[in-house]
Amino acid sequence: MQASIPRFYPWQLSAAKQWLQQRQRFAHAWLVHGMAGIGKQQFATAGACSLLCEAPQQGLACGSCTSCHWMALGNHPDYRFIRPNALEEAAEGGKGASREI
Repeated sequence: MQASIPRFYPWQLSAAKQWLQQRQRFAHAWLVHGMAGIGKQQFATAGACSLLCEAPQQGLACGSCTSCHWMALGNHPDYRFIRPNALEEAAEGGKGASREI
């Protein structure tokens, strides 16, 4: 079975295409914030994949270049996903940590 690249959810696609048209103005890091369960992590990961893609198609990741292959395997050397320790503790059931992810 072949791994697949991160993709935007259908309800994110329009915003993602508009956002990705500004490639020359991207910062070195993003802070994605919003309510729990709306797909923030998927949006950020699919966006990173699209930006790292060597041959984007209509601004989105092609799915076939070396960079996309690395993202599909979760092993791209230029991609780092960072989240606060409090969220990791919540996922593990730690004391006093927020349960909202």
